[in-house]
Amino acid sequence: LELWYCSNAKFRNNYLTKNNSNSGGALSIYQAAIDADFSNNIIANNTGYQGGAIFASNSPAVLNNNTIVNNLSSAGGGMYISNNTDFEIKNCIIYNNSASGLGDQIYIADIASDPKISYSLIDGDSAAFEGYGAHSNYTGFYQHNQDFAPLFNSASSGQGDAYDGLSA
Repeated sequence: LELWYCSNAKFRNNYLTKNNSNSGGALSIYQAAIDADFSNNIIANNTGYQGGAIFASNSPAVLNNNTIVNNLSSAGGGMYISNNTDFEIKNCIIYNNSASGLGDQIYIADIASDPKISYSLIDGDSAAFEGYGAHSNYTGFYQHNQDFAPLFNSASSGQGDAYDGLSA
């Protein structure tokens, strides 16, 4: 799914599974306005070259109550953010994503991108963020987050679109 120049977009209560795309296995967001809201979605078992689940460019959108799990990419297994992307990530689970290159959970491509992350479960904590903007140690807004196994019931057995996250 590609969203270009979206303003006041509400993307809620969706299952995005078993997709494959170059930029953002499930979701590519370009120029989204700050009032764009992505809430209560399950984004699982997708494959993308940049961003297994989500690719975002110049998008200060809000991600709230999303589960981003078992996605696969070369950079940014869970998310690839670039070009001044200032996501507000709240109460999300970002877990068991994998990148063959950098950023198993989140790849931050530039210094201008500064996601604000709070009250979320992040596999590997902020150490799982890599890329130019992460400077090997993310120093942006990162508060009240946890790193532990979420104890999913019947999760898929691997990462990427070869596995069935929907039926799992």
